[in-house]
Amino acid sequence: MVLQGLEVPSWFGWLTGVFVWVPWGVPKFKSWLNFTTIIIITSNILTQIIWLDFFQHSRQSTKEKFLKKILLQGFNVFGVLFNAFIRLFFYTQARHIVDFLNHLEFWPVSTVPTTLQKTRRLFSILCWVSLGLRLATGIFLAIQLSLHVPQDSWFGDVGQWGYLFLMGTFGVLPLVASFYVAFSFTVVTAVYLVWIFEDYGIQIEQAIKTAKKDVPGQQKSLFQYVRMDAQMNDLVQRFDDIRGVFQLFDTIVSPLLFCLIVMSVTSLIHAANSLLIEGGSSGGWSGVASDSFNLVYQLVQLFLLQLGQDTFDRINERKVKLTRMVMLMGDGTSKFQLANIVESLCVWKWRMTAWGFFTVDRSLVSGVRILKV
Repeated sequence: MVLQGLEVPSWFGWLTGVFVWVPWGVPKFKSWLNFTTIIIITSNILTQIIWLDFFQHSRQSTKEKFLKKILLQGFNVFGVLFNAFIRLFFYTQARHIVDFLNHLEFWPVSTVPTTLQKTRRLFSILCWVSLGLRLATGIFLAIQLSLHVPQDSWFGDVGQWGYLFLMGTFGVLPLVASFYVAFSFTVVTAVYLVWIFEDYGIQIEQAIKTAKKDVPGQQKSLFQYVRMDAQMNDLVQRFDDIRGVFQLFDTIVSPLLFCLIVMSVTSLIHAANSLLIEGGSSGGWSGVASDSFNLVYQLVQLFLLQLGQDTFDRINERKVKLTRMVMLMGDGTSKFQLANIVESLCVWKWRMTAWGFFTVDRSLVSGVRILKV
C-alpha cells in the first residue's frame, strides 16, 4: 500500500530512477543487489555523462551580458548538482525512507479534520500543477538545447533529433523527475505529520472532557484509577512516538527542502533576469517558453514556505487550545497529569527547517524579494 498522495510520484520516481523500491504494495527495501537497482544506477551515470559533455563543450555567445551568462550557468549547474544529490540521497537513505513511509502509513489516526482536508486538496492540486509546469519546462529546455548542439560533443554524431531524444530522455527528464518527486514527497509527508499531531491533540481534548465529568470529592474505584493511569501513560508514550516521527521527518525531508528552496531561488533569479530584465532568452522561442514555464513553476514550488508556516501555525494553535482547556479544569489528579502532558507538549519547539540552515516559513519571502532585486 502506497502512502495516500504518493501514488503518482512513486510510479514516476520509480520509472525515472529516483526511487529504488517498487511503487506497489507495502514499501520495502531489502538489498542493492538486484537487476532493477543496477539499471537505475546505470541510467543515472548516463545522465551525468550527458550533462558533463554539455558543460564541457557548450559555447555561449560573446554578445551575451556577463550577468546573464553567470545566471544561466548557475541555473544549469545547480540543477544538475541538486538532481545528483537528491537521487544519491534517496538511494543511500532508502531503508530509512521506507521505514518512515511505513510509520506514516500504519500510524493509528482518526478521521481527517475538515480544515486539514482542504489543505491536503490544495497541496495535492499544487503537486499536479508542479508536474505539468515542470514537464513543460523540460520539454522546451530539451528543444532549446538540441537547437544548439555543443561543438565537439561526444554525442554530436546522433544529429539534432537524436540529441533532442538523448538530452530529453536522459538529461532533462531526470531533473524534472527528481525535483517533482522531492516536492511531492515533502508536501505529502508534511501534511501527514500535521494530521498525526492534530489527532494526538484531539485525544488529549477527549481525555480532558472525560476528566471534567468526574464529580468533585467522589471516590474512584481501583479500576477507574488503573484505567486513568493507563490512558495517561498511553498519551505520554504517544507523544514520544510523535517526536520520533518528527525527528525522522527532519532527517529525511530537511535536506530535500534545502535543495528545493535554493534551486527555486536560483531559477527565479535566472528566469526573471532573462524575461523581465534582458527582455528575452538566448535560446529563441524555446528558451522564452522554457523560462516562462520555469518562472511559474518555481513560484508554485515556493508554496513550500506556506506549508512550513501552516504546519507551525496548526501545531501552535493546538497547543494554545489545550493549555486553555487544562486551565479550566477543576483541581484533581487528572488535571495534574494532563497539565504535565500539555506542558511537555508546549515546551517542545518544532519548526520546519531546510537542513538546519534556515526556517521554512513566510519570513523567507522577504529574503527572496531582496535577492531578485
